[in-house]
Amino acid sequence: YVLLVNRPKAGQTYVKAASFNSVGLGSSVALSGDTLVVGAPSDRGVADISVAGPGAVYVFVRSAGRWAQQARLLAPNPTPGDNFGHAVALEGNTLVIGMPYDDSAALGVGGSSADDSRFNSGAAYVFVRSGTTWSVQAYLKPATASNENDYFGWGVSLSGDTVVVTAPGEDSAAVGVGGDVNDNTAIDSGAAYVYVRSGSTWSFQAYLKASNTGRLDAFGGNWPSTGGAVAVSGDLVLIGAPKEDSGSRGVGGVENDETATDSGAAYLFRRTGTAWAQAAYVKASNSEANDLFGTAVALRGTLAAVGAPQESSSATGIGGSEGNGAPQSGAVYLFSAASAQGPWQQTAYVKATNTESFDGFGASVALAEGRLMVGAPGERGGSTGVDGEPHNNAGGSSTGAAYVLAWAGGRWRHEAYVKAMNPGAQDFFGASVAVSPNTAAAGAPQEDGASVGVQGPFAETGPGFGAAYVYE
Repeated sequence: YVLLVNRPKAGQTYVKAASFNSVGLGSSVALSGDTLVVGAPSDRGVADISVAGPGAVYVFVRSAGRWAQQARLLAPNPTPGDNFGHAVALEGNTLVIGMPYDDSAALGVGGSSADDSRFNSGAAYVFVRSGTTWSVQAYLKPATASNENDYFGWGVSLSGDTVVVTAPGEDSAAVGVGGDVNDNTAIDSGAAYVYVRSGSTWSFQAYLKASNTGRLDAFGGNWPSTGGAVAVSGDLVLIGAPKEDSGSRGVGGVENDETATDSGAAYLFRRTGTAWAQAAYVKASNSEANDLFGTAVALRGTLAAVGAPQESSSATGIGGSEGNGAPQSGAVYLFSAASAQGPWQQTAYVKATNTESFDGFGASVALAEGRLMVGAPGERGGSTGVDGEPHNNAGGSSTGAAYVLAWAGGRWRHEAYVKAMNPGAQDFFGASVAVSPNTAAAGAPQEDGASVGVQGPFAETGPGFGAAYVYE
C-alpha cells in the first residue's frame, strides 16, 4: 500500500496550532517581519471540547524559510467566553490582543482583572517579546467608564508607541474628541480609546467619538468584521462605523442625512502634539443602505482602505461601474492625501476579479508598502492555492478567498487570487488578512483540518478548529 499525503506547495504554508484546543484559529491574523500572530478566540485551554474557551493567541516565527510555533499566549485571567484573541495587532516585538467579552470593572491602565462585575465590558492586553519570551506589559481598560456590553477590545491597532482600542457597544451620546461619557442615550454608538507608551509605561491619551454620533452606528466595528474597524499609522487614526446611516457620498458630505440605513462611514482623526481632532468624514462614492461601508479599514501613511462587504455592484476589477446587480458582493474604496493635513479624496474603487453575489469582498483589508490585500469570506470558488480558476464555484458556500493588489506604474492592479490549499464549505477563508511587502496571510476560522502544527497533511475531519495560511 502507498499512502499519498496532500501537503502544501513550496511558498505556501498551512498553519495549525500544536494542539486540538485552538477553536476559531484564524479569526484574527497579524504579520510583522518574520513573525505571524494568529488569534483563536474560542480556544478551550483544556481538552474538554464541551468547555467554552477563554481564547488564546498563537505566535509563529519564520527562520530559514520555515515557520514554527514560538508561543501560545493566554490571558492572565482566563474566563470561559472572554474571546481573548478576537483582535490582534503586531509591530516588531509588541503585540496587542483584544478580549471584548472580559467582565472586569477596572478602569484605565493596570487595574485589577479580578472583579467580574461588568459583563462584556471588554479589555485589551499589551505583550512584549524579549528573545523568545513573551510577557504582559499592560492591561488596558477604558479610562472613564467600563460599562456592560461595551465590547472594549473588539478592535485593536498599533503604530509605534500608540495603541487604539475600539468599543463598538459603548453608549455615550458624546461627539468628537473628549466628550461627556455619562450621557448613555446613544445605544451601541461606539467609541475608541488612544493609549501611548513612554518607556515601558502606558497611559490614556484620548477618547474618540464620531462627529455625528448615532444609535447603533457601531463606531469601531461590527459583524462580519472580527478584528474591528480601526487602523492607526503615526499620527493618523481611521475608524469605521459600518452601521452609520447618512445618505451622503464622498469625503466631507452632510453628516446628519439619515436616509441610508447602515450605509456606513469612516472617520479620520489627526494628532497634533498630544491633541486629537477629526480630519475627515468619509463615505463611499456610491453609498447606499446596508452596504456596511467601514466594516474593515486599513491605513498606511496617507493611504486608507475601507471595506464595504455588502456593496452590491456587479463590476469587476478596478474603477468599474458602481451600479447594482450583485447583492452583497462587496467592494473596497481607497482614499489618499498629499500629506496628513489633507485634503483626502477617493482614488480607487476596487472589486473582485470574479465578482458574485454574497461574496463579502471587503470584509477584511490590509495594507503594506505597495500591497493591498482583501478578504472575501463568502466567495465560493473551488480552486486551490494561488491564481486558480476564479469562476469555478465548486467549493461550496463560504469557502472564501483573498485578493492581493499591487501598486505599479502609478496604478493599482490585481496581482493574485488566493485560495486555501484545502478549501471547504463554511471555512470562511479570508475572514482575516494580513500583508507585508513579500508575505501574505489569511485566516479561515472554521476550517476543518484535523492535523496539528505547521505544514501538516490536509485531513478534513476536524470539527472546525480553524487554520491560517501564509503565502510568500
